[in-house]
Amino acid sequence: MKSNFEVAFSKKVSKFLKKLSKSDEKQLIIILESINEIKSKPYDSKLLKGELAGKRRKRKDPYRIIFQINKKSNEI
Repeated sequence: MKSNFEVAFSKKVSKFLKKLSKSDEKQLIIILESINEIKSKPYDSKLLKGELAGKRRKRKDPYRIIFQINKKSNEI
């Protein structure tokens, strides 16, 4: 299934993924699979409240991926 969304990472996330790719490939694969799931079904996630209102989360133990959908630019 092809997604219409592009994924954009913050600098903090990019740095974390780069560091993880050198130390633990298995965990990196878990995260990348989760990101692909989010791209294909971005609304199949929990909508957050409070300070993070407007953002969503997808849980993939031991990680929680927090993201926001930008409909105008088709970015996650």
